[in-house]
Amino acid sequence: MRGGTHHTIFNQSVKRTDVNFFTGDTALREATEELCSGPPDARLAEYGAFCGSEAAQTDAQLAHKFPPSLQNYDRSGNRVDFVQYHEAYHRTMGAAIEARVPSLAWGAEGGEAATQVQRAALAMMHYELEPGSSCPATMTFAAVPPVRASPAAAEFWLPKLLSNVYDPRNVPASEKEGVVFGMSMTEAQGGSDVRSNTTRATPLTSSREDGSGWSLQGAKWFTSAPNSDAFLTLAQSDKGLSCFLVPRWLPDGRRNSGFRVMQLKDKLGDRSNASSEVEYDNAWGQLVGREGKGIATIMEMVAHTRLDCALGSAGLMRQAVRMAVSHCSQRSAFGSVLVEAPLMRAVLADLAMESEASVLLSMRLAAWFDAAARGEPCEAAAPGSVTAADHSPEQMRALSRLATAISKFLICKRAPGVAVEALECHGGNGYDDRWEIERVVRQSPLNSIWEGSGNVQALDILRTCAKEPEAMTSLLRELSASAGDGGSAYASRLAAVSKRAAAAASDPASIVPQARAFAESLGTLLQAHLLTLKGNDQLSGFFADTRLSEAGAVLSAGVGPNQPFGSRVPRDTAAADALIARAVGN
Repeated sequence: MRGGTHHTIFNQSVKRTDVNFFTGDTALREATEELCSGPPDARLAEYGAFCGSEAAQTDAQLAHKFPPSLQNYDRSGNRVDFVQYHEAYHRTMGAAIEARVPSLAWGAEGGEAATQVQRAALAMMHYELEPGSSCPATMTFAAVPPVRASPAAAEFWLPKLLSNVYDPRNVPASEKEGVVFGMSMTEAQGGSDVRSNTTRATPLTSSREDGSGWSLQGAKWFTSAPNSDAFLTLAQSDKGLSCFLVPRWLPDGRRNSGFRVMQLKDKLGDRSNASSEVEYDNAWGQLVGREGKGIATIMEMVAHTRLDCALGSAGLMRQAVRMAVSHCSQRSAFGSVLVEAPLMRAVLADLAMESEASVLLSMRLAAWFDAAARGEPCEAAAPGSVTAADHSPEQMRALSRLATAISKFLICKRAPGVAVEALECHGGNGYDDRWEIERVVRQSPLNSIWEGSGNVQALDILRTCAKEPEAMTSLLRELSASAGDGGSAYASRLAAVSKRAAAAASDPASIVPQARAFAESLGTLLQAHLLTLKGNDQLSGFFADTRLSEAGAVLSAGVGPNQPFGSRVPRDTAAADALIARAVGN
């Protein structure tokens, strides 16, 4: 490699391209194959090849390097409130929609089978490629349940939500085959506390039924993807918080002039995705669901966006570990290739274990969503576990709700630590924004904030214990299936968690200070359980040694491992070799 006139640059790693994000990811491929009722769809390998291609990765870099800009007015002075994106962003977003990243979970009018698991694999790969465009893809995916439940909204919007056509033009939705949806809930004074929202909704006619027209007045503090064709939003009516569908264009073809994008946020990461502040100045909206039941309506969407937060953070960890192993396999220092140095190898194996467990948990969560949606127990939801045979459909739905909060808390909390350690594996190069790991680090805290921060998830778990005790009962039964095989450390932790669960059910307020540690314990045990079910003794043994034993204890106030990666040494050192090999698809 040539440097300047008097020296040659060498011993630098080369970026890996043309890697298949599906066939080359052992953990993701195995999880998908185990959880699908049949062979994985061919599109998974096809999309994996696309995500790993040099062209797609170059577009992802360009979309991040040249962030969107807001155009409030056209040259004639007319208000347009339209965001301009780099063409690379549109190519990336178009590829996601064409591959059905937002829609595969819901099937299609042509008879295509619905599958959360296979869509989850697509979503994880896309987040690895370009997380900014994953935001509107996720919101479009998650908008389907509340829209489908509203007869008035579903007739027009549902076929367009399920389309695989991307149309970024600023034209009425009636002129488009496919649309993108957004979510607009957060207000400046409340954040996640949506009950404090002050945006007001006033009916425009005597009807206050599903589909009726309303006028909205207020402001939203975080509205991502403001070019979306429509938004689900919350506003106060006389009967309380209600859910409304606010389109960019009115049904008669005029612009919804009351919907105004005020400015874009200048964010730490996620820079390819436009996040904005918007105002409703008599914006027209359509009631979705029952008046005063807005939180229940929107939570159908939030449950699915939280699923994607877990999937995205798992994918981000996978990407970080892949980058770290690739760099350390090419870089030499102190007389050896970095990947062969014992201490670096311990770090890489520990990172790979964290990533592996997160992929397994997030994909199993998607399988539970599948089972809950079908309304019947499903063998593929958890092969070999009690879930398949002993849980009723309602228990499956309750279990998936509880597992969503646990998974989002744990996986999204783990991602920043993995990303930062992977950056350190690159040395000073990792701090250079021309190396992709820097973008991963900037992105990594986001999913722990979006769709309810860590504290929100931890408190949701306590509320579930009190209000839906059958959900915790189902989870503890699930975890008990591994009590005999998970070792004494597993059994003792399960006993401690069961005790806390009983306290949470009888007196949730008493354990609020321990809510984060409780959430982390549940998540770690669930990962250990799933690794035991997987039947790979090397992986489950490594996990138990480094995360369940006293030396690797993770009961650390719910903020992540209380020891640096690589400091927790397993008994079976050969497992480290297997984990590192799996991280790069070997």
